[in-house]
Amino acid sequence: MDADALGNWMPPLLPADLVSNLGSLEHMSFKAQLRFAIFMGRLSRRYVLLAVPNPRSPLFNVMEKHELSIEDNAWVYPDEPTQCGVDFRKLGEVLGWSIVRESYMHVASTTLTREVEELGPLRECARQAYSTGSPENLIEAWLKLECACSDEVLASLGWFAYVIYALD
Repeated sequence: MDADALGNWMPPLLPADLVSNLGSLEHMSFKAQLRFAIFMGRLSRRYVLLAVPNPRSPLFNVMEKHELSIEDNAWVYPDEPTQCGVDFRKLGEVLGWSIVRESYMHVASTTLTREVEELGPLRECARQAYSTGSPENLIEAWLKLECACSDEVLASLGWFAYVIYALD
């Protein structure tokens, strides 16, 4: 079914405990972000999780560079080239929702990791994990690296920033 979350459409679903969205808000004005979040809140009994790309991440920047180079700098999603800031704290304040957790999602990637100089030790872990052909080895390497990193480094590695709100 096709629908517009910013319109008046309401799905024939019962509310869930957690409703999530990944990679949409950054293409909307703040007013539209509020409307979209309110829509998500109507679908949730307890929590809303919002996630947006993390422009600080070298992995995200490599992925974006690949995306832009596909067809003479054409976007893979040509209808969504606009990038707007997303202020999770301000959204929560306006909505009256409290933040339960705010952090970063990490995605283990052998191909992109090998291209990012800033990741130092992880590049070697990725190379070794890639040579074994085992995704489990790559995930284990990521987990080891994350345990040794500061919060600031973890923030720079996350492909996506996310927030979980409790609906008050």
